[in-house]
Amino acid sequence: MGSLKALLSAAAYLVQAALGANLLVSHYNGNLYSLALTTSGATGSLTIKQTLRAGGTMPSWLTLDSATGKLYVTDESTYGNPVLTTVSVATDGTLSTVSTARSNGGELHSTLYGGADGKGFIAAAE
Repeated sequence: MGSLKALLSAAAYLVQAALGANLLVSHYNGNLYSLALTTSGATGSLTIKQTLRAGGTMPSWLTLDSATGKLYVTDESTYGNPVLTTVSVATDGTLSTVSTARSNGGELHSTLYGGADGKGFIAAAE
């Protein structure tokens, strides 16, 4: 597996946990990682809690809906079968794939719109 530094260079979000934090990271190897960050004073430790094959060939941008615990993962790949993947994120950082839908591919950014009336959507851009 690539170095932890390479993992951290990918898109990331923090999910609050009881002690420390969970860091969610995508990597161009096709995996999502749930990392546990624990700190004590000026020192810290980062460990891989879980690896999940999700987000297509090149998972890139991560968009977290903290109200629902859903993580949306865009696929930067422009060949094959690019996808938009929805992943459930538990409070302890555990990941599970909810759904996968085909996309045009090449998406590098996404954001959530609306939702208060139950009619929200996600927009993704190249």
